[in-house]
Amino acid sequence: MCRLCDETPKQWVGDDRKCAFPNGVFSADNWNCATVAKLRSVANRNALTKTIEDSHFAVIPMYPDGWIVLSWYKERGRMSQAMLVNDDVREPLTLQLAMAAIERIGIPKTLERIAK
Repeated sequence: MCRLCDETPKQWVGDDRKCAFPNGVFSADNWNCATVAKLRSVANRNALTKTIEDSHFAVIPMYPDGWIVLSWYKERGRMSQAMLVNDDVREPLTLQLAMAAIERIGIPKTLERIAK
């Protein structure tokens, strides 16, 4: 489990949290992961985003590593895809790079409280 999932208390009714980074690499089998929630907030505020009906897509530049590409359905607790893409590579997003994006780009303190 990632540090943010471990530190962030559950504040909803329903299924318990399932971290998106159980082994340090993104897993689509996730629910309300605190790191993913913060990353989604970063994307919604500071990235190229597109919504088609209820599907959301975001691209976060992470030079020189490439781009973080995210996709999710509606505004529920699951992130369906999170990967690093560049000219040579397409690989699952790591927790290390996700945290670097959150720290580098940041989110306003008000969103940080909401993401928790």
